[in-house]
Amino acid sequence: MNKFTKILARILNFLTFGKLRKKALETNTYQLDVNVKTSFEYQELLDNLGGKDNLINAEASLSKIKFYLKDKKLVNLEQIKKYPDVTGTLESSNAVTIIIGNAARVITQKINEELNNGNN
Repeated sequence: MNKFTKILARILNFLTFGKLRKKALETNTYQLDVNVKTSFEYQELLDNLGGKDNLINAEASLSKIKFYLKDKKLVNLEQIKKYPDVTGTLESSNAVTIIIGNAARVITQKINEELNNGNN
């Protein structure tokens, strides 16, 4: 290959991969869409927490959900512990934390939507 052909090949290579990269960046939103399956319905969890009237708020981390409660006596923690997906629970004076794994954020989102729909 002569020098001109090498330079032309590098320019075309640069332009081709540049266009492909630009197109990929425009179409990729970097958003995960995960179908999370649990051994229970979120409504069942909500009922075992004393119903949506007993919940003030729910917050999620990667694997835990923290539920802020009005009355902790209404919570059926023993039933929640029986769920196969629940690997642990923590209690404080006005909150219950459930360690549930990958489903934590999805369940929290659904419960918060339920709480917000009830407030409107």
